[in-house]
Amino acid sequence: MRPADIFTAFILAMLAASASAATQSYYGEAEDLVTGKLLYREYHTVEYGGGIPVKRTVDYKNPQGELIAEKINIYADNPLTPSFNLIEPDTGYREALSMMGDQLQMILQQPGEPVQRDRLTLPDDLLVVDAGFDELIRSHWETLVAGDDLTFYFASVARFDLIRFRVERVNNSDQGKVVIRMQLASRLLAWLLDPIQLEYDAESRRLLSYRGLTNIRSASGDNYIASITYFYP
Repeated sequence: MRPADIFTAFILAMLAASASAATQSYYGEAEDLVTGKLLYREYHTVEYGGGIPVKRTVDYKNPQGELIAEKINIYADNPLTPSFNLIEPDTGYREALSMMGDQLQMILQQPGEPVQRDRLTLPDDLLVVDAGFDELIRSHWETLVAGDDLTFYFASVARFDLIRFRVERVNNSDQGKVVIRMQLASRLLAWLLDPIQLEYDAESRRLLSYRGLTNIRSASGDNYIASITYFYP
């Protein structure tokens, strides 16, 4: 192939890659469920390739604009199971997860304590990791909208465990929104954790709000329970 032909092929490949890649940025405001007080803001940047997520970065900032946590998701073959690394710069608290063949490698760093590591074998059933939950809803949209429920395992680094959940659509009067409820799959144990509720735009399928336990810790070390509203450009 002539040099000119090689250069032309390179340019065409670059243009094709640019056409299939995109970046979406949005943010959310987390408020206390009782007082409505602003707890923190989360700033998302998602990179896409060929219409599927490739990388997500999230900066979490307190009401004064100071960084309190940061997270990176790297998506591979399955958008439901991205690897992730969450860290609090000030305290050193860290949660991380990566796929290692047929196992999940988990890392937990508590402030002032030795690093803890564990590996779990992948379940035979559907598995979701971190932000992969949002992709789960969209990939099973028609099933959930039709009123059928869905069960899956969620990987919890804080517990070094796989927790089984059930998601289902909730009837609501606003036809422009689809409300999804997530709770423990066992009806006998469901009372241990309040359901998480999510609202999606019925047309764009964008996440509009989240209500429930979050992955951000308060000064006391407990995870916030909050209502998060998302804003898009």
